[in-house]
Amino acid sequence: MGLEYVEYPVTEIERLEVNCKLFAICVIGSATDRIELSWRDTTMRSLEVKQEGNTLKLIDHAAIGIYGTLALINLKKDNLLLIKLPKSFMGKAIIQSKSESVRLCDLEFSGSL
Repeated sequence: MGLEYVEYPVTEIERLEVNCKLFAICVIGSATDRIELSWRDTTMRSLEVKQEGNTLKLIDHAAIGIYGTLALINLKKDNLLLIKLPKSFMGKAIIQSKSESVRLCDLEFSGSL
């Protein structure tokens, strides 16, 4: 499947909640005034992105089934979730991951993480 991309004006989001089990998360700073998200869904894994008021929620889902070795490898293939947070973000970001890595790079914003 192709690369998914969405963006939100930073003025609309006061809280970012990320709860992922399958995606490796990379949060980097951005020079724009938009919160940008990019990832790849597969037939076995998808990311749900929804805005509820001023809260942006990201939750991953996996297909229910019995996973053999090859299926587990495919589940983890191309599993990077890239989140770009602008310097003008003044809200709160909550990043939760069960078994994948979370990388933070070049972040400068007034909010909390």
